[in-house]
Amino acid sequence: MTEKATLKQLKEILGFSKNEAKVYLFLLQNGNYDPADIGQKLDLPKSRVYETLSKLASRNVLRKLSDKFGYEIIPPKEAINQVSKEMRSNYDKKEIALENMGDYLQNVWTQNLSTEISPGVDLIPFSQAETIFLQDIGTVRKRIFIAASSNVSVMDWRKSGKQLGKALHNNLDVRYLVNSKSFGERLKKSLKLFEPFTSHDNKIEVGFNKNLHISFVLIDNLVYLFFFGTESSLDALTLRTFDKNLLKALEWKFLTLWGTQ
Repeated sequence: MTEKATLKQLKEILGFSKNEAKVYLFLLQNGNYDPADIGQKLDLPKSRVYETLSKLASRNVLRKLSDKFGYEIIPPKEAINQVSKEMRSNYDKKEIALENMGDYLQNVWTQNLSTEISPGVDLIPFSQAETIFLQDIGTVRKRIFIAASSNVSVMDWRKSGKQLGKALHNNLDVRYLVNSKSFGERLKKSLKLFEPFTSHDNKIEVGFNKNLHISFVLIDNLVYLFFFGTESSLDALTLRTFDKNLLKALEWKFLTLWGTQ
């Protein structure tokens, strides 16, 4: 590796300043720690050399000796391992800080949309939850089960169908379950109008069971539970959660109703 390339890597990888990189490489190559000689060879004021040596010591690549101005090189492999540990530690701290910031910003974003009734559970007015709901539909990867007990549902089937169409891919399990046979037939016809539903190998199924009395959606491991029963109202509330117990219960409910059509 050329000297120019080494200086570049010292700056880019280890974060050295221009002077720190030049002085450190000089020390590695010459083993001369005399500030006057270093300053003369590198065209740096003696005061700047002292400052740079002190900074290199703070980076743990030099070790300050007991006398007033003396330094020695810490074996580079040892120094780099220590720098690597510090970089990982700083990265971990930044990652935690980013996660905390993400949680905070998420709360800021949803504070006017939802009321958290317990950790990880949001209770949201349906009219405000629809935007979040449509975004979640667009991220589906494995399955989406939609159970609608309302014959005149407040759900905008066109919006949800269009958003789901963007996420469709082979082996995606998509099922709609309603409590009215006539509504199920109308839904089948409306779904055929969406080109994405007919241009994939996915099997989009629609079923009905008169014993369905609640409305909910399972999007992979995410649960939406709608509190409007058989009546439609934009004032209905929506519970959104990743709670595993609720997920299992509603998954069992859906599959049981589906299997007893």
